[in-house]
Amino acid sequence: MRKRKQPADDTKVRKKLKTGSDGGDAKPAKPKPKTKPKPKKPKPILTTICSSFKTILRDDGDGEKDRFCTFINELVVFVSRLRHEASIFANALLLKENQKDPSQWQVHLGDEKRWQQFYRACLKKTQAELSGKKEVENHENTQQHYQHFMAEPFDPVAKGQAYWEDAKTQFEINPEPFLRCDPKTPEKKRWEQKHFRKWLRHPYELESQTQIGEEVYREMKEDFEWTLADQKLRIRSSKFINAVAAVHDLKQAISRQDSKETGEVWWPFSSVLKGKHLSCLSSVIDIAAAEMATCALNSLTLNYEQRQLKTIQLDFPDVALASKIARLINARVSHMIQRMKTWKTNAVDAEGDTKRELELKENRRKVIAKLESAEVVEFIEAHRRKVRNNQQTHEDSTINEEFIETNSALILHYFHFLNTRRETERTKREEEFKTDNKDLKHGEHSRRLPKCQVFTLLPLHRNKRLFLHLQPKLILEISKKLGYPSTKDEVWDQWFDLSRIRAQPHLFFDRHIATDGVKASILYSTVPNRKKGKKKRTRPQFKSRGPKDEKADKPKTFAKRTLLTPSKGAHGLYKDSQSKLIRVQKDLATWQTAKDPFRLLQADPGRADLFNIQDSSDAKNHYRRMSKGEYYHLRKTTKFAKRREYHWKQFLEAHPEIKTDDACFRTTDFNVFLNSWISRLKVEDATWNEFYSLRMHGKWRLEMFKAQQRTDFAIVKRILANDFTTPTLVAYGNGKFPTSGPGHAATPVARIPKVLSKFTTVVLTDENNTSKVCPECGEKTLHKATLHSHVKKQGEKVRKTKIIKKTHTRVRANNGIGWTKIKLDAPVEKKVTRLIFEYELQKDRECFRILACDNKDCKVRLHRDHVACANIGQVCMEQLLHGAVSPAFRRKNADSG
Repeated sequence: MRKRKQPADDTKVRKKLKTGSDGGDAKPAKPKPKTKPKPKKPKPILTTICSSFKTILRDDGDGEKDRFCTFINELVVFVSRLRHEASIFANALLLKENQKDPSQWQVHLGDEKRWQQFYRACLKKTQAELSGKKEVENHENTQQHYQHFMAEPFDPVAKGQAYWEDAKTQFEINPEPFLRCDPKTPEKKRWEQKHFRKWLRHPYELESQTQIGEEVYREMKEDFEWTLADQKLRIRSSKFINAVAAVHDLKQAISRQDSKETGEVWWPFSSVLKGKHLSCLSSVIDIAAAEMATCALNSLTLNYEQRQLKTIQLDFPDVALASKIARLINARVSHMIQRMKTWKTNAVDAEGDTKRELELKENRRKVIAKLESAEVVEFIEAHRRKVRNNQQTHEDSTINEEFIETNSALILHYFHFLNTRRETERTKREEEFKTDNKDLKHGEHSRRLPKCQVFTLLPLHRNKRLFLHLQPKLILEISKKLGYPSTKDEVWDQWFDLSRIRAQPHLFFDRHIATDGVKASILYSTVPNRKKGKKKRTRPQFKSRGPKDEKADKPKTFAKRTLLTPSKGAHGLYKDSQSKLIRVQKDLATWQTAKDPFRLLQADPGRADLFNIQDSSDAKNHYRRMSKGEYYHLRKTTKFAKRREYHWKQFLEAHPEIKTDDACFRTTDFNVFLNSWISRLKVEDATWNEFYSLRMHGKWRLEMFKAQQRTDFAIVKRILANDFTTPTLVAYGNGKFPTSGPGHAATPVARIPKVLSKFTTVVLTDENNTSKVCPECGEKTLHKATLHSHVKKQGEKVRKTKIIKKTHTRVRANNGIGWTKIKLDAPVEKKVTRLIFEYELQKDRECFRILACDNKDCKVRLHRDHVACANIGQVCMEQLLHGAVSPAFRRKNADSG
């Protein structure tokens, strides 16, 4: 079966068959009179307001509030456990499938719809129910439409003329969609635009209309055939999952495990989940399957590069070499040659290169020499064949988000290959560790075992309460189950009272509430009563490493829910390369000519200090900052982590047999995975009933969210100096450093500018060379300052290096004098250990925080963060006022290698 994009839906094909413009013997359509294009509706801006779940429930005093809340809490716990076991079952299926070639897999994976069907089948199998009924009905309907399509007589002239007239009429009404191809357009419109652009190139002749009719007929036939083949694969996938023997009795599962039966595929499930608990709540399964499908695609796209790079480093530890090998593996054949040429060009010495640049280019030449060695070339070819499954059609494809989504089976098979290599390395390291620590002498410490973790193919949903999405369909089903049938318009007022929520006047309830039984997240929209279409699920974008000039290598972009931003001014988050900066430039011109004061805040993000702020309106030039310790004190993360750890220890003391480490599921062997799940299944009931089902976890989550909101507002107040009225422009450094690292706690790098953009205008500014250019002389002459050690007398530059010996003496104390503060009646003695050190001369050292200028006319010493703040503000204003920055702050266009 040839590779194609998503097929046209059955509904689109039916519409084409019913309309005269697509019919076989359709008459030429009459041109429609010209009408003015309808005004575009404003795009809704979505935002969420969080509250306690009991707060928004309507209380009529008849006890129905407690009954509804209890039902939601039980439903949340049941679906959480159902999702947890279904995710483990899905990983087991893929481990079983990886024993075969991906082309022979029974499971059919691909885009989000196919992932939803796969997870829906796993969820139903966990409940001992069968799936695939919907797929069979869709296949039968498609077959009927296909037979009707083939039975109709085909007239290419009439069909082409009808399409031509329709396209001409629409072009006269609104020519913009025909002349501009937007990559963000949905596939249905993209398919039509492709043909409309072709038709508009042809003259009004019968031959071109005939060609159009034949092309449309051929495309519709191919779409029908592709849809039928795809539906057959979906039905086969459902049959494969249904054929797995479900065992809901733990004793029976243990007996099967001991008998070592290998002929039949079977899997044990919890007996609590067996039954028709969700018989009247069909939408719960669909919502859970959609959420799990999104998480699976996120896991594949976001973790692909990191998992591949870490595995390559097992054979080639050099990071620069491993990253280049990964780029060559993921690139198409033509791009491999192009990349090698670019890297060789950037490694050639040029006149005027500094000593540092010459060292970097020397390292590049060494890396290129290793890339051209026979060992590395063979390694690259082996991985290229594995990730593309030896298919020549994929050799000219770049491994990006679109490839991963359409070829999920190949990526999962490649992940299994990477896991096999990791498992081999882990076994080797464990054997070396045992050998090295076998003959340890008394007092010697054993070294730590080097980590080499094996990851799971799909995400395992942890033992925690999920957020149940209450939508109109699910609310109606719950109402009927509780014995209160109602309509869609009445059901929200029947159970919820949102008058207590302090929402802004321009916000309207969007008929969606996510809750875990304790916390509720209410969705609001700026457009009232907007129609519910097909939702586009937000997924982070997979960054393609292909050339920028080729549109085929650009990844897909997905719709994102934007934050609520005030309509006053140009409040929002902007990048210095966006065309929307025109709004900021207009407001900047207004502020500069107005009598009201205008201030520019220059912010430099960091790790130890979350930010350093320089205020242009401050005459004393004071700096404002917030340390990481202060942030975590406000955030109260350690407080709730200690609470959770304390309760977990108390629970383990009562149940010492429980071990919930997920490391047992990180394996490539299906039998080991099965045995690990059987041992875990023995304690699943106690773990869920006595710990994870408690409401205290939801309460802690709500308290943590409140602390996060208080911290966000405290950060905004610190940055704006509690002044929300003065027109303010914040030039915020667009730092790309990791949020965490060895020895450093995580910092909110991207969150702070997003939160700040709700209150003022924030421009993300490039930080290139902002810590290297001197703000006084404007030259790139800054370097780390050398600090001299404090010297009392000549020759006393000394520091402690190592311990020579230890001496033990006894110290006497009496009446609170000496080593104790307690008043004693008689003198006492205490044994004290004293250390004798070896000393050496202490040399001068470089300070990271202090920068010195090499310019003879300048020679200033400045704080590194203060220098960055000043330069970030200068870069932002140059970009806004002149559209370009100074040469000292510009980036090189060439690839740095």
